[in-house]
Amino acid sequence: EKATEMGVAAVRLLETERTPRGFGDGTLRRLHRVATAAFEQCGRGRMPEVTGTHGWGEVPGLLGEGDGAGQAASRWVLDLDPEAAPAERLVAAAGPERRQYLLVGPEGGWSDGERDDLAAWGTTPVSLGPTVLRIETAALAGAALLLAGGG
Repeated sequence: EKATEMGVAAVRLLETERTPRGFGDGTLRRLHRVATAAFEQCGRGRMPEVTGTHGWGEVPGLLGEGDGAGQAASRWVLDLDPEAAPAERLVAAAGPERRQYLLVGPEGGWSDGERDDLAAWGTTPVSLGPTVLRIETAALAGAALLLAGGG
């Protein structure tokens, strides 16, 4: 709902090593209904895509590989790792000409193998600070920072 109101283009549900539960068709249908209601309420020009659950091997395609985004895309992953860049990087790097991809979660954190894959896929880890946020809070905070930068 809130992501739709803010202007997020797509929400993709991922299956990760620490995903706490699977998302069934009922969950996806409910998310579509919520997004549709928010879309109608806020008068957006385009309905965001809501898809999933995507397997881990689908992530490179979801990050725009092969869609022509190339160097015009920024790929971010929210992470609690103390080595992650500060959140201000999201605002500084965003821009209307750049396609932005933001990976959030899982609530159990990324596994070491997933972090390795994400680095190989060209993502930049970024931190929202030292506190552990719920996934829906982290997603909105990250999206707000990207949108504040013009993305």
